[in-house]
Amino acid sequence: MKENKKIILGIILVLLIVAVSPLITEIFEKQLSFTQVLILSRLWQWTGLLLLFFYCRKILKEKIIIWKSEQQGILFYLLSVIAILATLFGMMVLIHLLHLPKENSPKLLQMLNAVKNNIPLIFLITLTAGVVEELFFRAFLQTRITTLTKSKLLGIFISTLIFALAHYAYGTWINMIGPFVIGLVFAVYYSKYRNIGVLIFIHFIWDFYALYTAA
Repeated sequence: MKENKKIILGIILVLLIVAVSPLITEIFEKQLSFTQVLILSRLWQWTGLLLLFFYCRKILKEKIIIWKSEQQGILFYLLSVIAILATLFGMMVLIHLLHLPKENSPKLLQMLNAVKNNIPLIFLITLTAGVVEELFFRAFLQTRITTLTKSKLLGIFISTLIFALAHYAYGTWINMIGPFVIGLVFAVYYSKYRNIGVLIFIHFIWDFYALYTAA
């Protein structure tokens, strides 16, 4: 019971870290340029990851990553990347065919304008998303929620829902559908194969491509 309370506090810590990130934009957008705000919010996310690292080490007495993956050959990793990217692409096409309303998001437009012709900033944003978000939502939240609920399905669903809600900061509920789909695919893969490295890599290249082409 005592260990469960520690896990719950860890989950609350992650939720607070995630919630503070968009608040940084609201607090500093009048004092700083939007580019500087983007950099500051990413630095906060890396700081939050460091806080989580120390919480796991000092309080939970374990690493952030508690699910161990089996060593696989290069072919397995290559096929994993291809299969996940193909799945994501297919699901995004399906979403497009649903003809959902396209709402303009001022925050998203601001970001696209800020990263235009700015490869280093795109790299910082997408690397942060790949590493920090996967360690937050999959490596920590999904595994601990699974432990608390004793249900892989709840671990997948709840962590994916939180992942989608975290993207509401981009402006509209429409901007949450893509992240929910991506988060669901990633969570299912992580539950089955427990390889966070593959997900970090795919998350990074998916976001980099999406941001680069959109800008």
